[in-house]
Amino acid sequence: MHLTWFGHSSFKLEYQDKVIYIDPSAGNLEWYDKQASLILISKDEYEHFNRSIVKKISGDNTHIIGGVDVASELYGCRPLRAGEHITFEDETTIQAMPAKIERRTTTRESIGWLLTIEKKNYYFTGDTDILPARLDVDTVLVPVGSTWSMKAKHAATAVKLLNPKRAIPLWYASRDDAELFSELVQPVEVVILMPGKEVQL
Repeated sequence: MHLTWFGHSSFKLEYQDKVIYIDPSAGNLEWYDKQASLILISKDEYEHFNRSIVKKISGDNTHIIGGVDVASELYGCRPLRAGEHITFEDETTIQAMPAKIERRTTTRESIGWLLTIEKKNYYFTGDTDILPARLDVDTVLVPVGSTWSMKAKHAATAVKLLNPKRAIPLWYASRDDAELFSELVQPVEVVILMPGKEVQL
C-alpha cells in the first residue's frame, strides 16, 4: 500500500492495480495522474472535492462514493450514510463513519471513511472533533490543526484512546502543529508527510 498526501484532506492510495482518491481537491493537478478505481468524498464543500479533478480521474469503471449531500450534487456518486458499508469483489470494504464538529453549526453532512484493504483497516476521520474510543485501526488519517476540527492536543488525546498502530496528520496550518501532535501522541507511530510525498504502509 502506497499513500500520498496532496494537502488538506486529499490523499491517493495505491495497492495492487487499484487507485483510491480521498477528497480530490488539494495539490497540483499533475499529481492526479492515474485513473481512479474509487473516489471517496467526505463533504459537499470545495475544499473536499473539485469537479474538474473528479472528471479527470474518473473512467468507465470508477466508483464514486460520498455522503447524501455529495451524491445529490455530483452525478454518478453513490450515497452512503454513517454506519453503511459496501464491499467490492476484491474484498475491499468501505464503511461510512460519523464525523461531527460539536462547536460548528452547519446543515452540511460530513462523514469519515473506514477502509478495509488486504485485511488492514485505514481510518480517514473527516471533519470531526470526535473519534470512537474503540476501533481496530492500523492507520488513522486525522486533522491536527484545522480551524473547524481538532487541534493537535485534542487530536492526540483522541488518537491515544483509539490506539492505532500509526497516525498521519492532515489539515494543519503549519508543520509545528504536526510535530506537536507527534510529540503528544506517543507511543503511537506518527508519519508526517509534505504535500506530494508518499509513504509505504
